[in-house]
Amino acid sequence: MHRPAELKSESHSRRNVWYLKNPDRSCADEQFDIVASVTPAEMDFKPILLKLKTTPSEAIGVFLFPGQVQQFYRQAQSLQIAMPSVGTHVFDSRAEVEGAGPLINGAVFPGVKVTEPFRDKYIRTFNNDSQLPWAANAFDLAETLNSIVQKRNFQVTGQQILDLMKDPTVRSGASGDYKFVNDPTYGEGFIFPVVLKQIVNNKVHAFEGSP
Repeated sequence: MHRPAELKSESHSRRNVWYLKNPDRSCADEQFDIVASVTPAEMDFKPILLKLKTTPSEAIGVFLFPGQVQQFYRQAQSLQIAMPSVGTHVFDSRAEVEGAGPLINGAVFPGVKVTEPFRDKYIRTFNNDSQLPWAANAFDLAETLNSIVQKRNFQVTGQQILDLMKDPTVRSGASGDYKFVNDPTYGEGFIFPVVLKQIVNNKVHAFEGSP
């Protein structure tokens, strides 16, 4: 899907709300237009929502910060504005989804796979889940490093650790099954499962058939 240049050059200190206009279902190269760009401090989305109400579109993309997402959907409900929506990793937060109300149901978003045992333990420990996907990746990396150095009684150099991490064996962790690959296009690195998720009854569900 094609996104306009403004989305690619946007500063990390701002987030966007965009919409999909005149979709051509026979072509994957769709055009998305930005409706508004906001800072983390902005919490009044009614002007944006009113603009969306009069803009013909098939779906909206809600690329907002934690805290803003639930405000966006609450205000949409107060204005009786409902339309299909697409989100980001922020939608993977239980607190965000539960605080957003019913209009967030049906929203879809891609996300790193996170096992339920890790999710539950993380929330019990930190009382939030705003950084959960990154925490799962970091945990798996730490477990991989720990396994390497323990097996060699901590007698291992930095270069040896890097070499041993390149073992292509499939590992299983907080992010599901992952492994080291040497991709001809993107180079060396770990590949983690990314799944398509949907909000149903204010809970996050992975689509059937996702890894």
